[in-house]
Amino acid sequence: MGGEYVDVIDGGYDLKAKDGGTELCLSTRFINKSQLKTYGDLWGKMVLNDFHQSILGLMKNRAEQRHQQQQ
Repeated sequence: MGGEYVDVIDGGYDLKAKDGGTELCLSTRFINKSQLKTYGDLWGKMVLNDFHQSILGLMKNRAEQRHQQQQ
């Protein structure tokens, strides 16, 4: 991402209280510069969603492993 067809504008995260814990949500804003506007928007959202899920899964696994090691 980033370049001739797509530019990433920014990203961030939100922390929300949920079920006695905390939920982490990632977000990324991008500009679709391709000729395929609707398709490009969908593709960008799908790729970013997959990326977010991968990062969140990695963070979750590491946090749970660390928590188990401390017990």
